[in-house]
Amino acid sequence: MTKAGATYYYHVNGHGDVVALTDASGNVVAQYEYDAWGNILSKTGAMATANPYRYAGYYYDEETGLYYLMARYYDANMGRFITRDTFHGFENEPLSINQYVYTKNNPVIYVDINGHFAFLLVPLAGVSISWLTAAAVEATAIVIAYVAANEIVSVLERKFNRKNPTVIYRTGSGNGTNLTPRPKDVSGLSYTTVKPLSGPYTATTIEAINATGKLVAIKDGKTHVSVRPVNMKKMQGWINSRENANTRPHEYTKLLQALSVKVK
Repeated sequence: MTKAGATYYYHVNGHGDVVALTDASGNVVAQYEYDAWGNILSKTGAMATANPYRYAGYYYDEETGLYYLMARYYDANMGRFITRDTFHGFENEPLSINQYVYTKNNPVIYVDINGHFAFLLVPLAGVSISWLTAAAVEATAIVIAYVAANEIVSVLERKFNRKNPTVIYRTGSGNGTNLTPRPKDVSGLSYTTVKPLSGPYTATTIEAINATGKLVAIKDGKTHVSVRPVNMKKMQGWINSRENANTRPHEYTKLLQALSVKVK
């Protein structure tokens, strides 16, 4: 953030909450603490009020005490939106049909970046593949964490608690369309073992994919890897989901997002 000619840097936790702001010299000029729903428990520092971005990176309106989530405002005190959602939810997710509910009433593992539906926040450490698989299938959408290019291997090692994994890469934004096969990709979604020279791209590991029991990563060339369903009868259904992959991603697409990290 730049204000009055000075540059300030954001520091966030694993939930995406802005917990501190530092100046160009590294001095802490703002600090925040929140409860699970986003209520501000404490704020200190000369820039604590001037900085508008707070809980989950949302824009905070000091005058009303509400968070702006693009489509509507969220009241952390009530744990609810103050207006009805124009998106009417998913038939297979009854809680999403409640047009005031915030993040499926589970703000610890979900955020809502557009005011319409919950996105799963995938931790960067201490999670099991079985938990990720179950959570990804249940989630409406996934938020992929950004990492620096030189941190990919170490982050994936911590994420899956496995040393020296076989890292694979896929060029692109990591959105639903990017992680869903095209009609011609009948043998699987293409990855490479060669790290791209520049972003954007996503990265995951062969071992993590193979541990899901739903997808398998097969090295079928010197550097090429194909990711496909364990049950190939489900491949066409995955392909057919591509048209709506950014709004209603297939469970395999969500699973890959949950297993991945992203480089800009």
